[in-house]
Formats: sequence, C-alpha cells, structure tokens
Amino acid sequence: MGNACGDLCHKLFAGESCDSSTIVECEFIPGESCNCMEAGNSDAARRRMGRLEFAKRSDATYFNIKLNSLDSAVLSSVSFEEFTSNLHDLLLRDHFIEGDSFHVLLEPNFRLSLNDTDISLSREGYSPHVDVLYSMENGKEFKDSQFPSRSLIPGYDPEDSNHLYVFLALHEADDAFGYIVFRDCMNRIINHDLQSYQNRLGLVIDKFRHALNLDLINKRLLDIMKKDPLTNVSNRRAYEDKETFLQSKINSGEDYEFAIAMFDVNNLKLVNDVNGHEAGDAYLIRACRLICNIFKHSPVYRVGGDEFIAVLTDSDYAKRNELFRELSDSLSPYTKEIPLPEDFVSIACGIAEYNKASDSSVQDITNRADDKMYQNKKRIKGIL
Repeated sequence: MGNACGDLCHKLFAGESCDSSTIVECEFIPGESCNCMEAGNSDAARRRMGRLEFAKRSDATYFNIKLNSLDSAVLSSVSFEEFTSNLHDLLLRDHFIEGDSFHVLLEPNFRLSLNDTDISLSREGYSPHVDVLYSMENGKEFKDSQFPSRSLIPGYDPEDSNHLYVFLALHEADDAFGYIVFRDCMNRIINHDLQSYQNRLGLVIDKFRHALNLDLINKRLLDIMKKDPLTNVSNRRAYEDKETFLQSKINSGEDYEFAIAMFDVNNLKLVNDVNGHEAGDAYLIRACRLICNIFKHSPVYRVGGDEFIAVLTDSDYAKRNELFRELSDSLSPYTKEIPLPEDFVSIACGIAEYNKASDSSVQDITNRADDKMYQNKKRIKGIL
C-alpha cells in the first residue's frame, strides 16, 4: 500500500493522468504493522482495551463526583470563613484528581466584595498579594494566608526537577476571582478535564458570591424594616419576632427568666399641639434615650406613637426593681403647664415578670405590665 501511494504521487507530480481510485491487493495480518502483539493474541488485546475503557469510564465518573463535591462544599457555605474551610478541607482530604501539587489562590477583593457589593473585582492582572485558599507542592502544604502573586506558585523549589505547570484563571465574565495551578497533568489536558474543572469551580464560586450578596442585602432590608426611623430602636415588627421567641420558651417549659416593661410617654399630645410635631419628635427621642440608658442591657421597641416595650433578661431582669426606681427618679415632675421645660421627660412604666406556674402566653405578662403601667400613670398624674 505504501509503494502504491508512492507511485501515485510520482505520477501526479509528473503530470500523468491517474484513476480516481486504486485498489491494492493485500492480506490482513493483525499486529504485523505495529508488532505490538502476535496475531494469535487478539483476545488479550480485546481484554486490554476493555480494561482501558472501564478505567476511562471509572475516572470520568470519579471526576464528576469530585466536581459535585466541590459544588456541595461551596454552596453549603454561609460565610467566607466557612467557604474557605469547607473547600480547603475537601481538597486536603481528597486530592486524587488534583494531585500532590495543586494551588487555589483568590483575589483579596473577592472576600471584601462579599460584604460590600460596591467593591469591584480585578479585570486585568492580579493584586500584588493573593489569598491562599489551598496550596500543596510536592505533598507539602503551604500554610501562609497570603502569597505574592509575582512568585506564581507557593512552595515552589527552583532546585526541583522540571515540571509542566498549567495556570487557569478563576473568573465569571470579566471579574477575576483568582487562579488555580495544576502540575504534570498532560492526561487531564488531553481529556479536557482541566477546562471542565476551571469552569465548574469558577461558576460555583460565582454562585456562592451572589448568594452571599443577596443574603447581605436581605439582612439589611430586614434591619431597615425592623427599625423605627425616628428613635432608631426596634419597631413593632421586631417586637413581634421577639414575642414569638419568648412564646417558644414558654411552650417548651424552660426555666427562662424574663420580664416585660411597658412605657408610655406622657404629654406627647400636649407638646405636639402647642409646639408642633418637630418638638414632639424631639421629646420622643429624649424619652427613648432615657429608657435605653437605664435599661441598657435590654432590647427596646417602639410599638406605638408614644409606647415602648423592653424585654428584661439577665442583669436587667435581676435589677428590675432598682432600674424602675432609677427611671422614676430621672423623670421630670409631671405638669401640664405651658411652656414645658426643654429637658422635660415624663414616662409611665409597668414591669411584669414571667411566672412559669401561671403564665401560658406572652400576652398574659404583657397584660399585667400594661395594668401596672396605667396604675403608675395615675400615680404620676396624682389621680391615686
């Protein structure tokens, strides 16, 4: 067949006419051209090819399992610290695919961008130093948290023998997250495994980043929704969540000590009517600040126009009677005379403790605190 091809080429170059096809008489002798095995061992060749095919399928299956493990490790993380810990532990425990020389290096702005969506990632080159998420060279772990990117490979020994290193960027669109380094991986290059690994890790890191950004935005929105814009303490929505928590403690029968303090700011309508709503707002802020300064270890909620609630636990619960007296001593003498002093603050207060033996709901405690608060209001106004 070789001679026939040579003759055909010679005729074509000489300008002679040739048939469009040429049939060469030949005999098929398995293994003769490559001399890899004797013709009688075709069964052994078939078995060897079967083993190779099985090995390739097994390796492909294990490779996909590893990619799925990467997905799980990253997407199950709810913080940057958990993300780095999960991925590092996974690679340290199982690096058959990656080998004993493999590195994952991240841009430092990647971590910062998780808590601030205004921070942009690099789109050209890398920062002078990169964060080391995972680094192993010749089976030795590089444990420094940062690494100068100009050195390229953590733990590299220039006296070591020559190796093939492959650098792959971790990115999504134009945003660079960092890069990964494989070593001596020709078979992975041929099988396109490295491209699959790079794409999968870059994609899952991008999903993790967007998930944390979205979670951060949601938390900030919840904080805004649960804050009273005037006094900057928590609002009724936040108190309802706290009330649900307290009810769960009651339902479970725990020995959980707490008390509810109800506050009502006196003379707010008078201040609004005489001095205007701006003065009324300033009065509410003064009253709220006084409550917070005295019940400083308790969450305070504005639940109405002139109504506040505090949930007392721990030291504030233990000193609740002392704190009530301190509040009473800090108040201005009650008056309806106009103009009111600039630092005037008058607040009625009632405190009720949770009684495990008799209280089945938070509302039971709130009702008693409310009754005590109105009794206190009457005393302040001189009605009792």
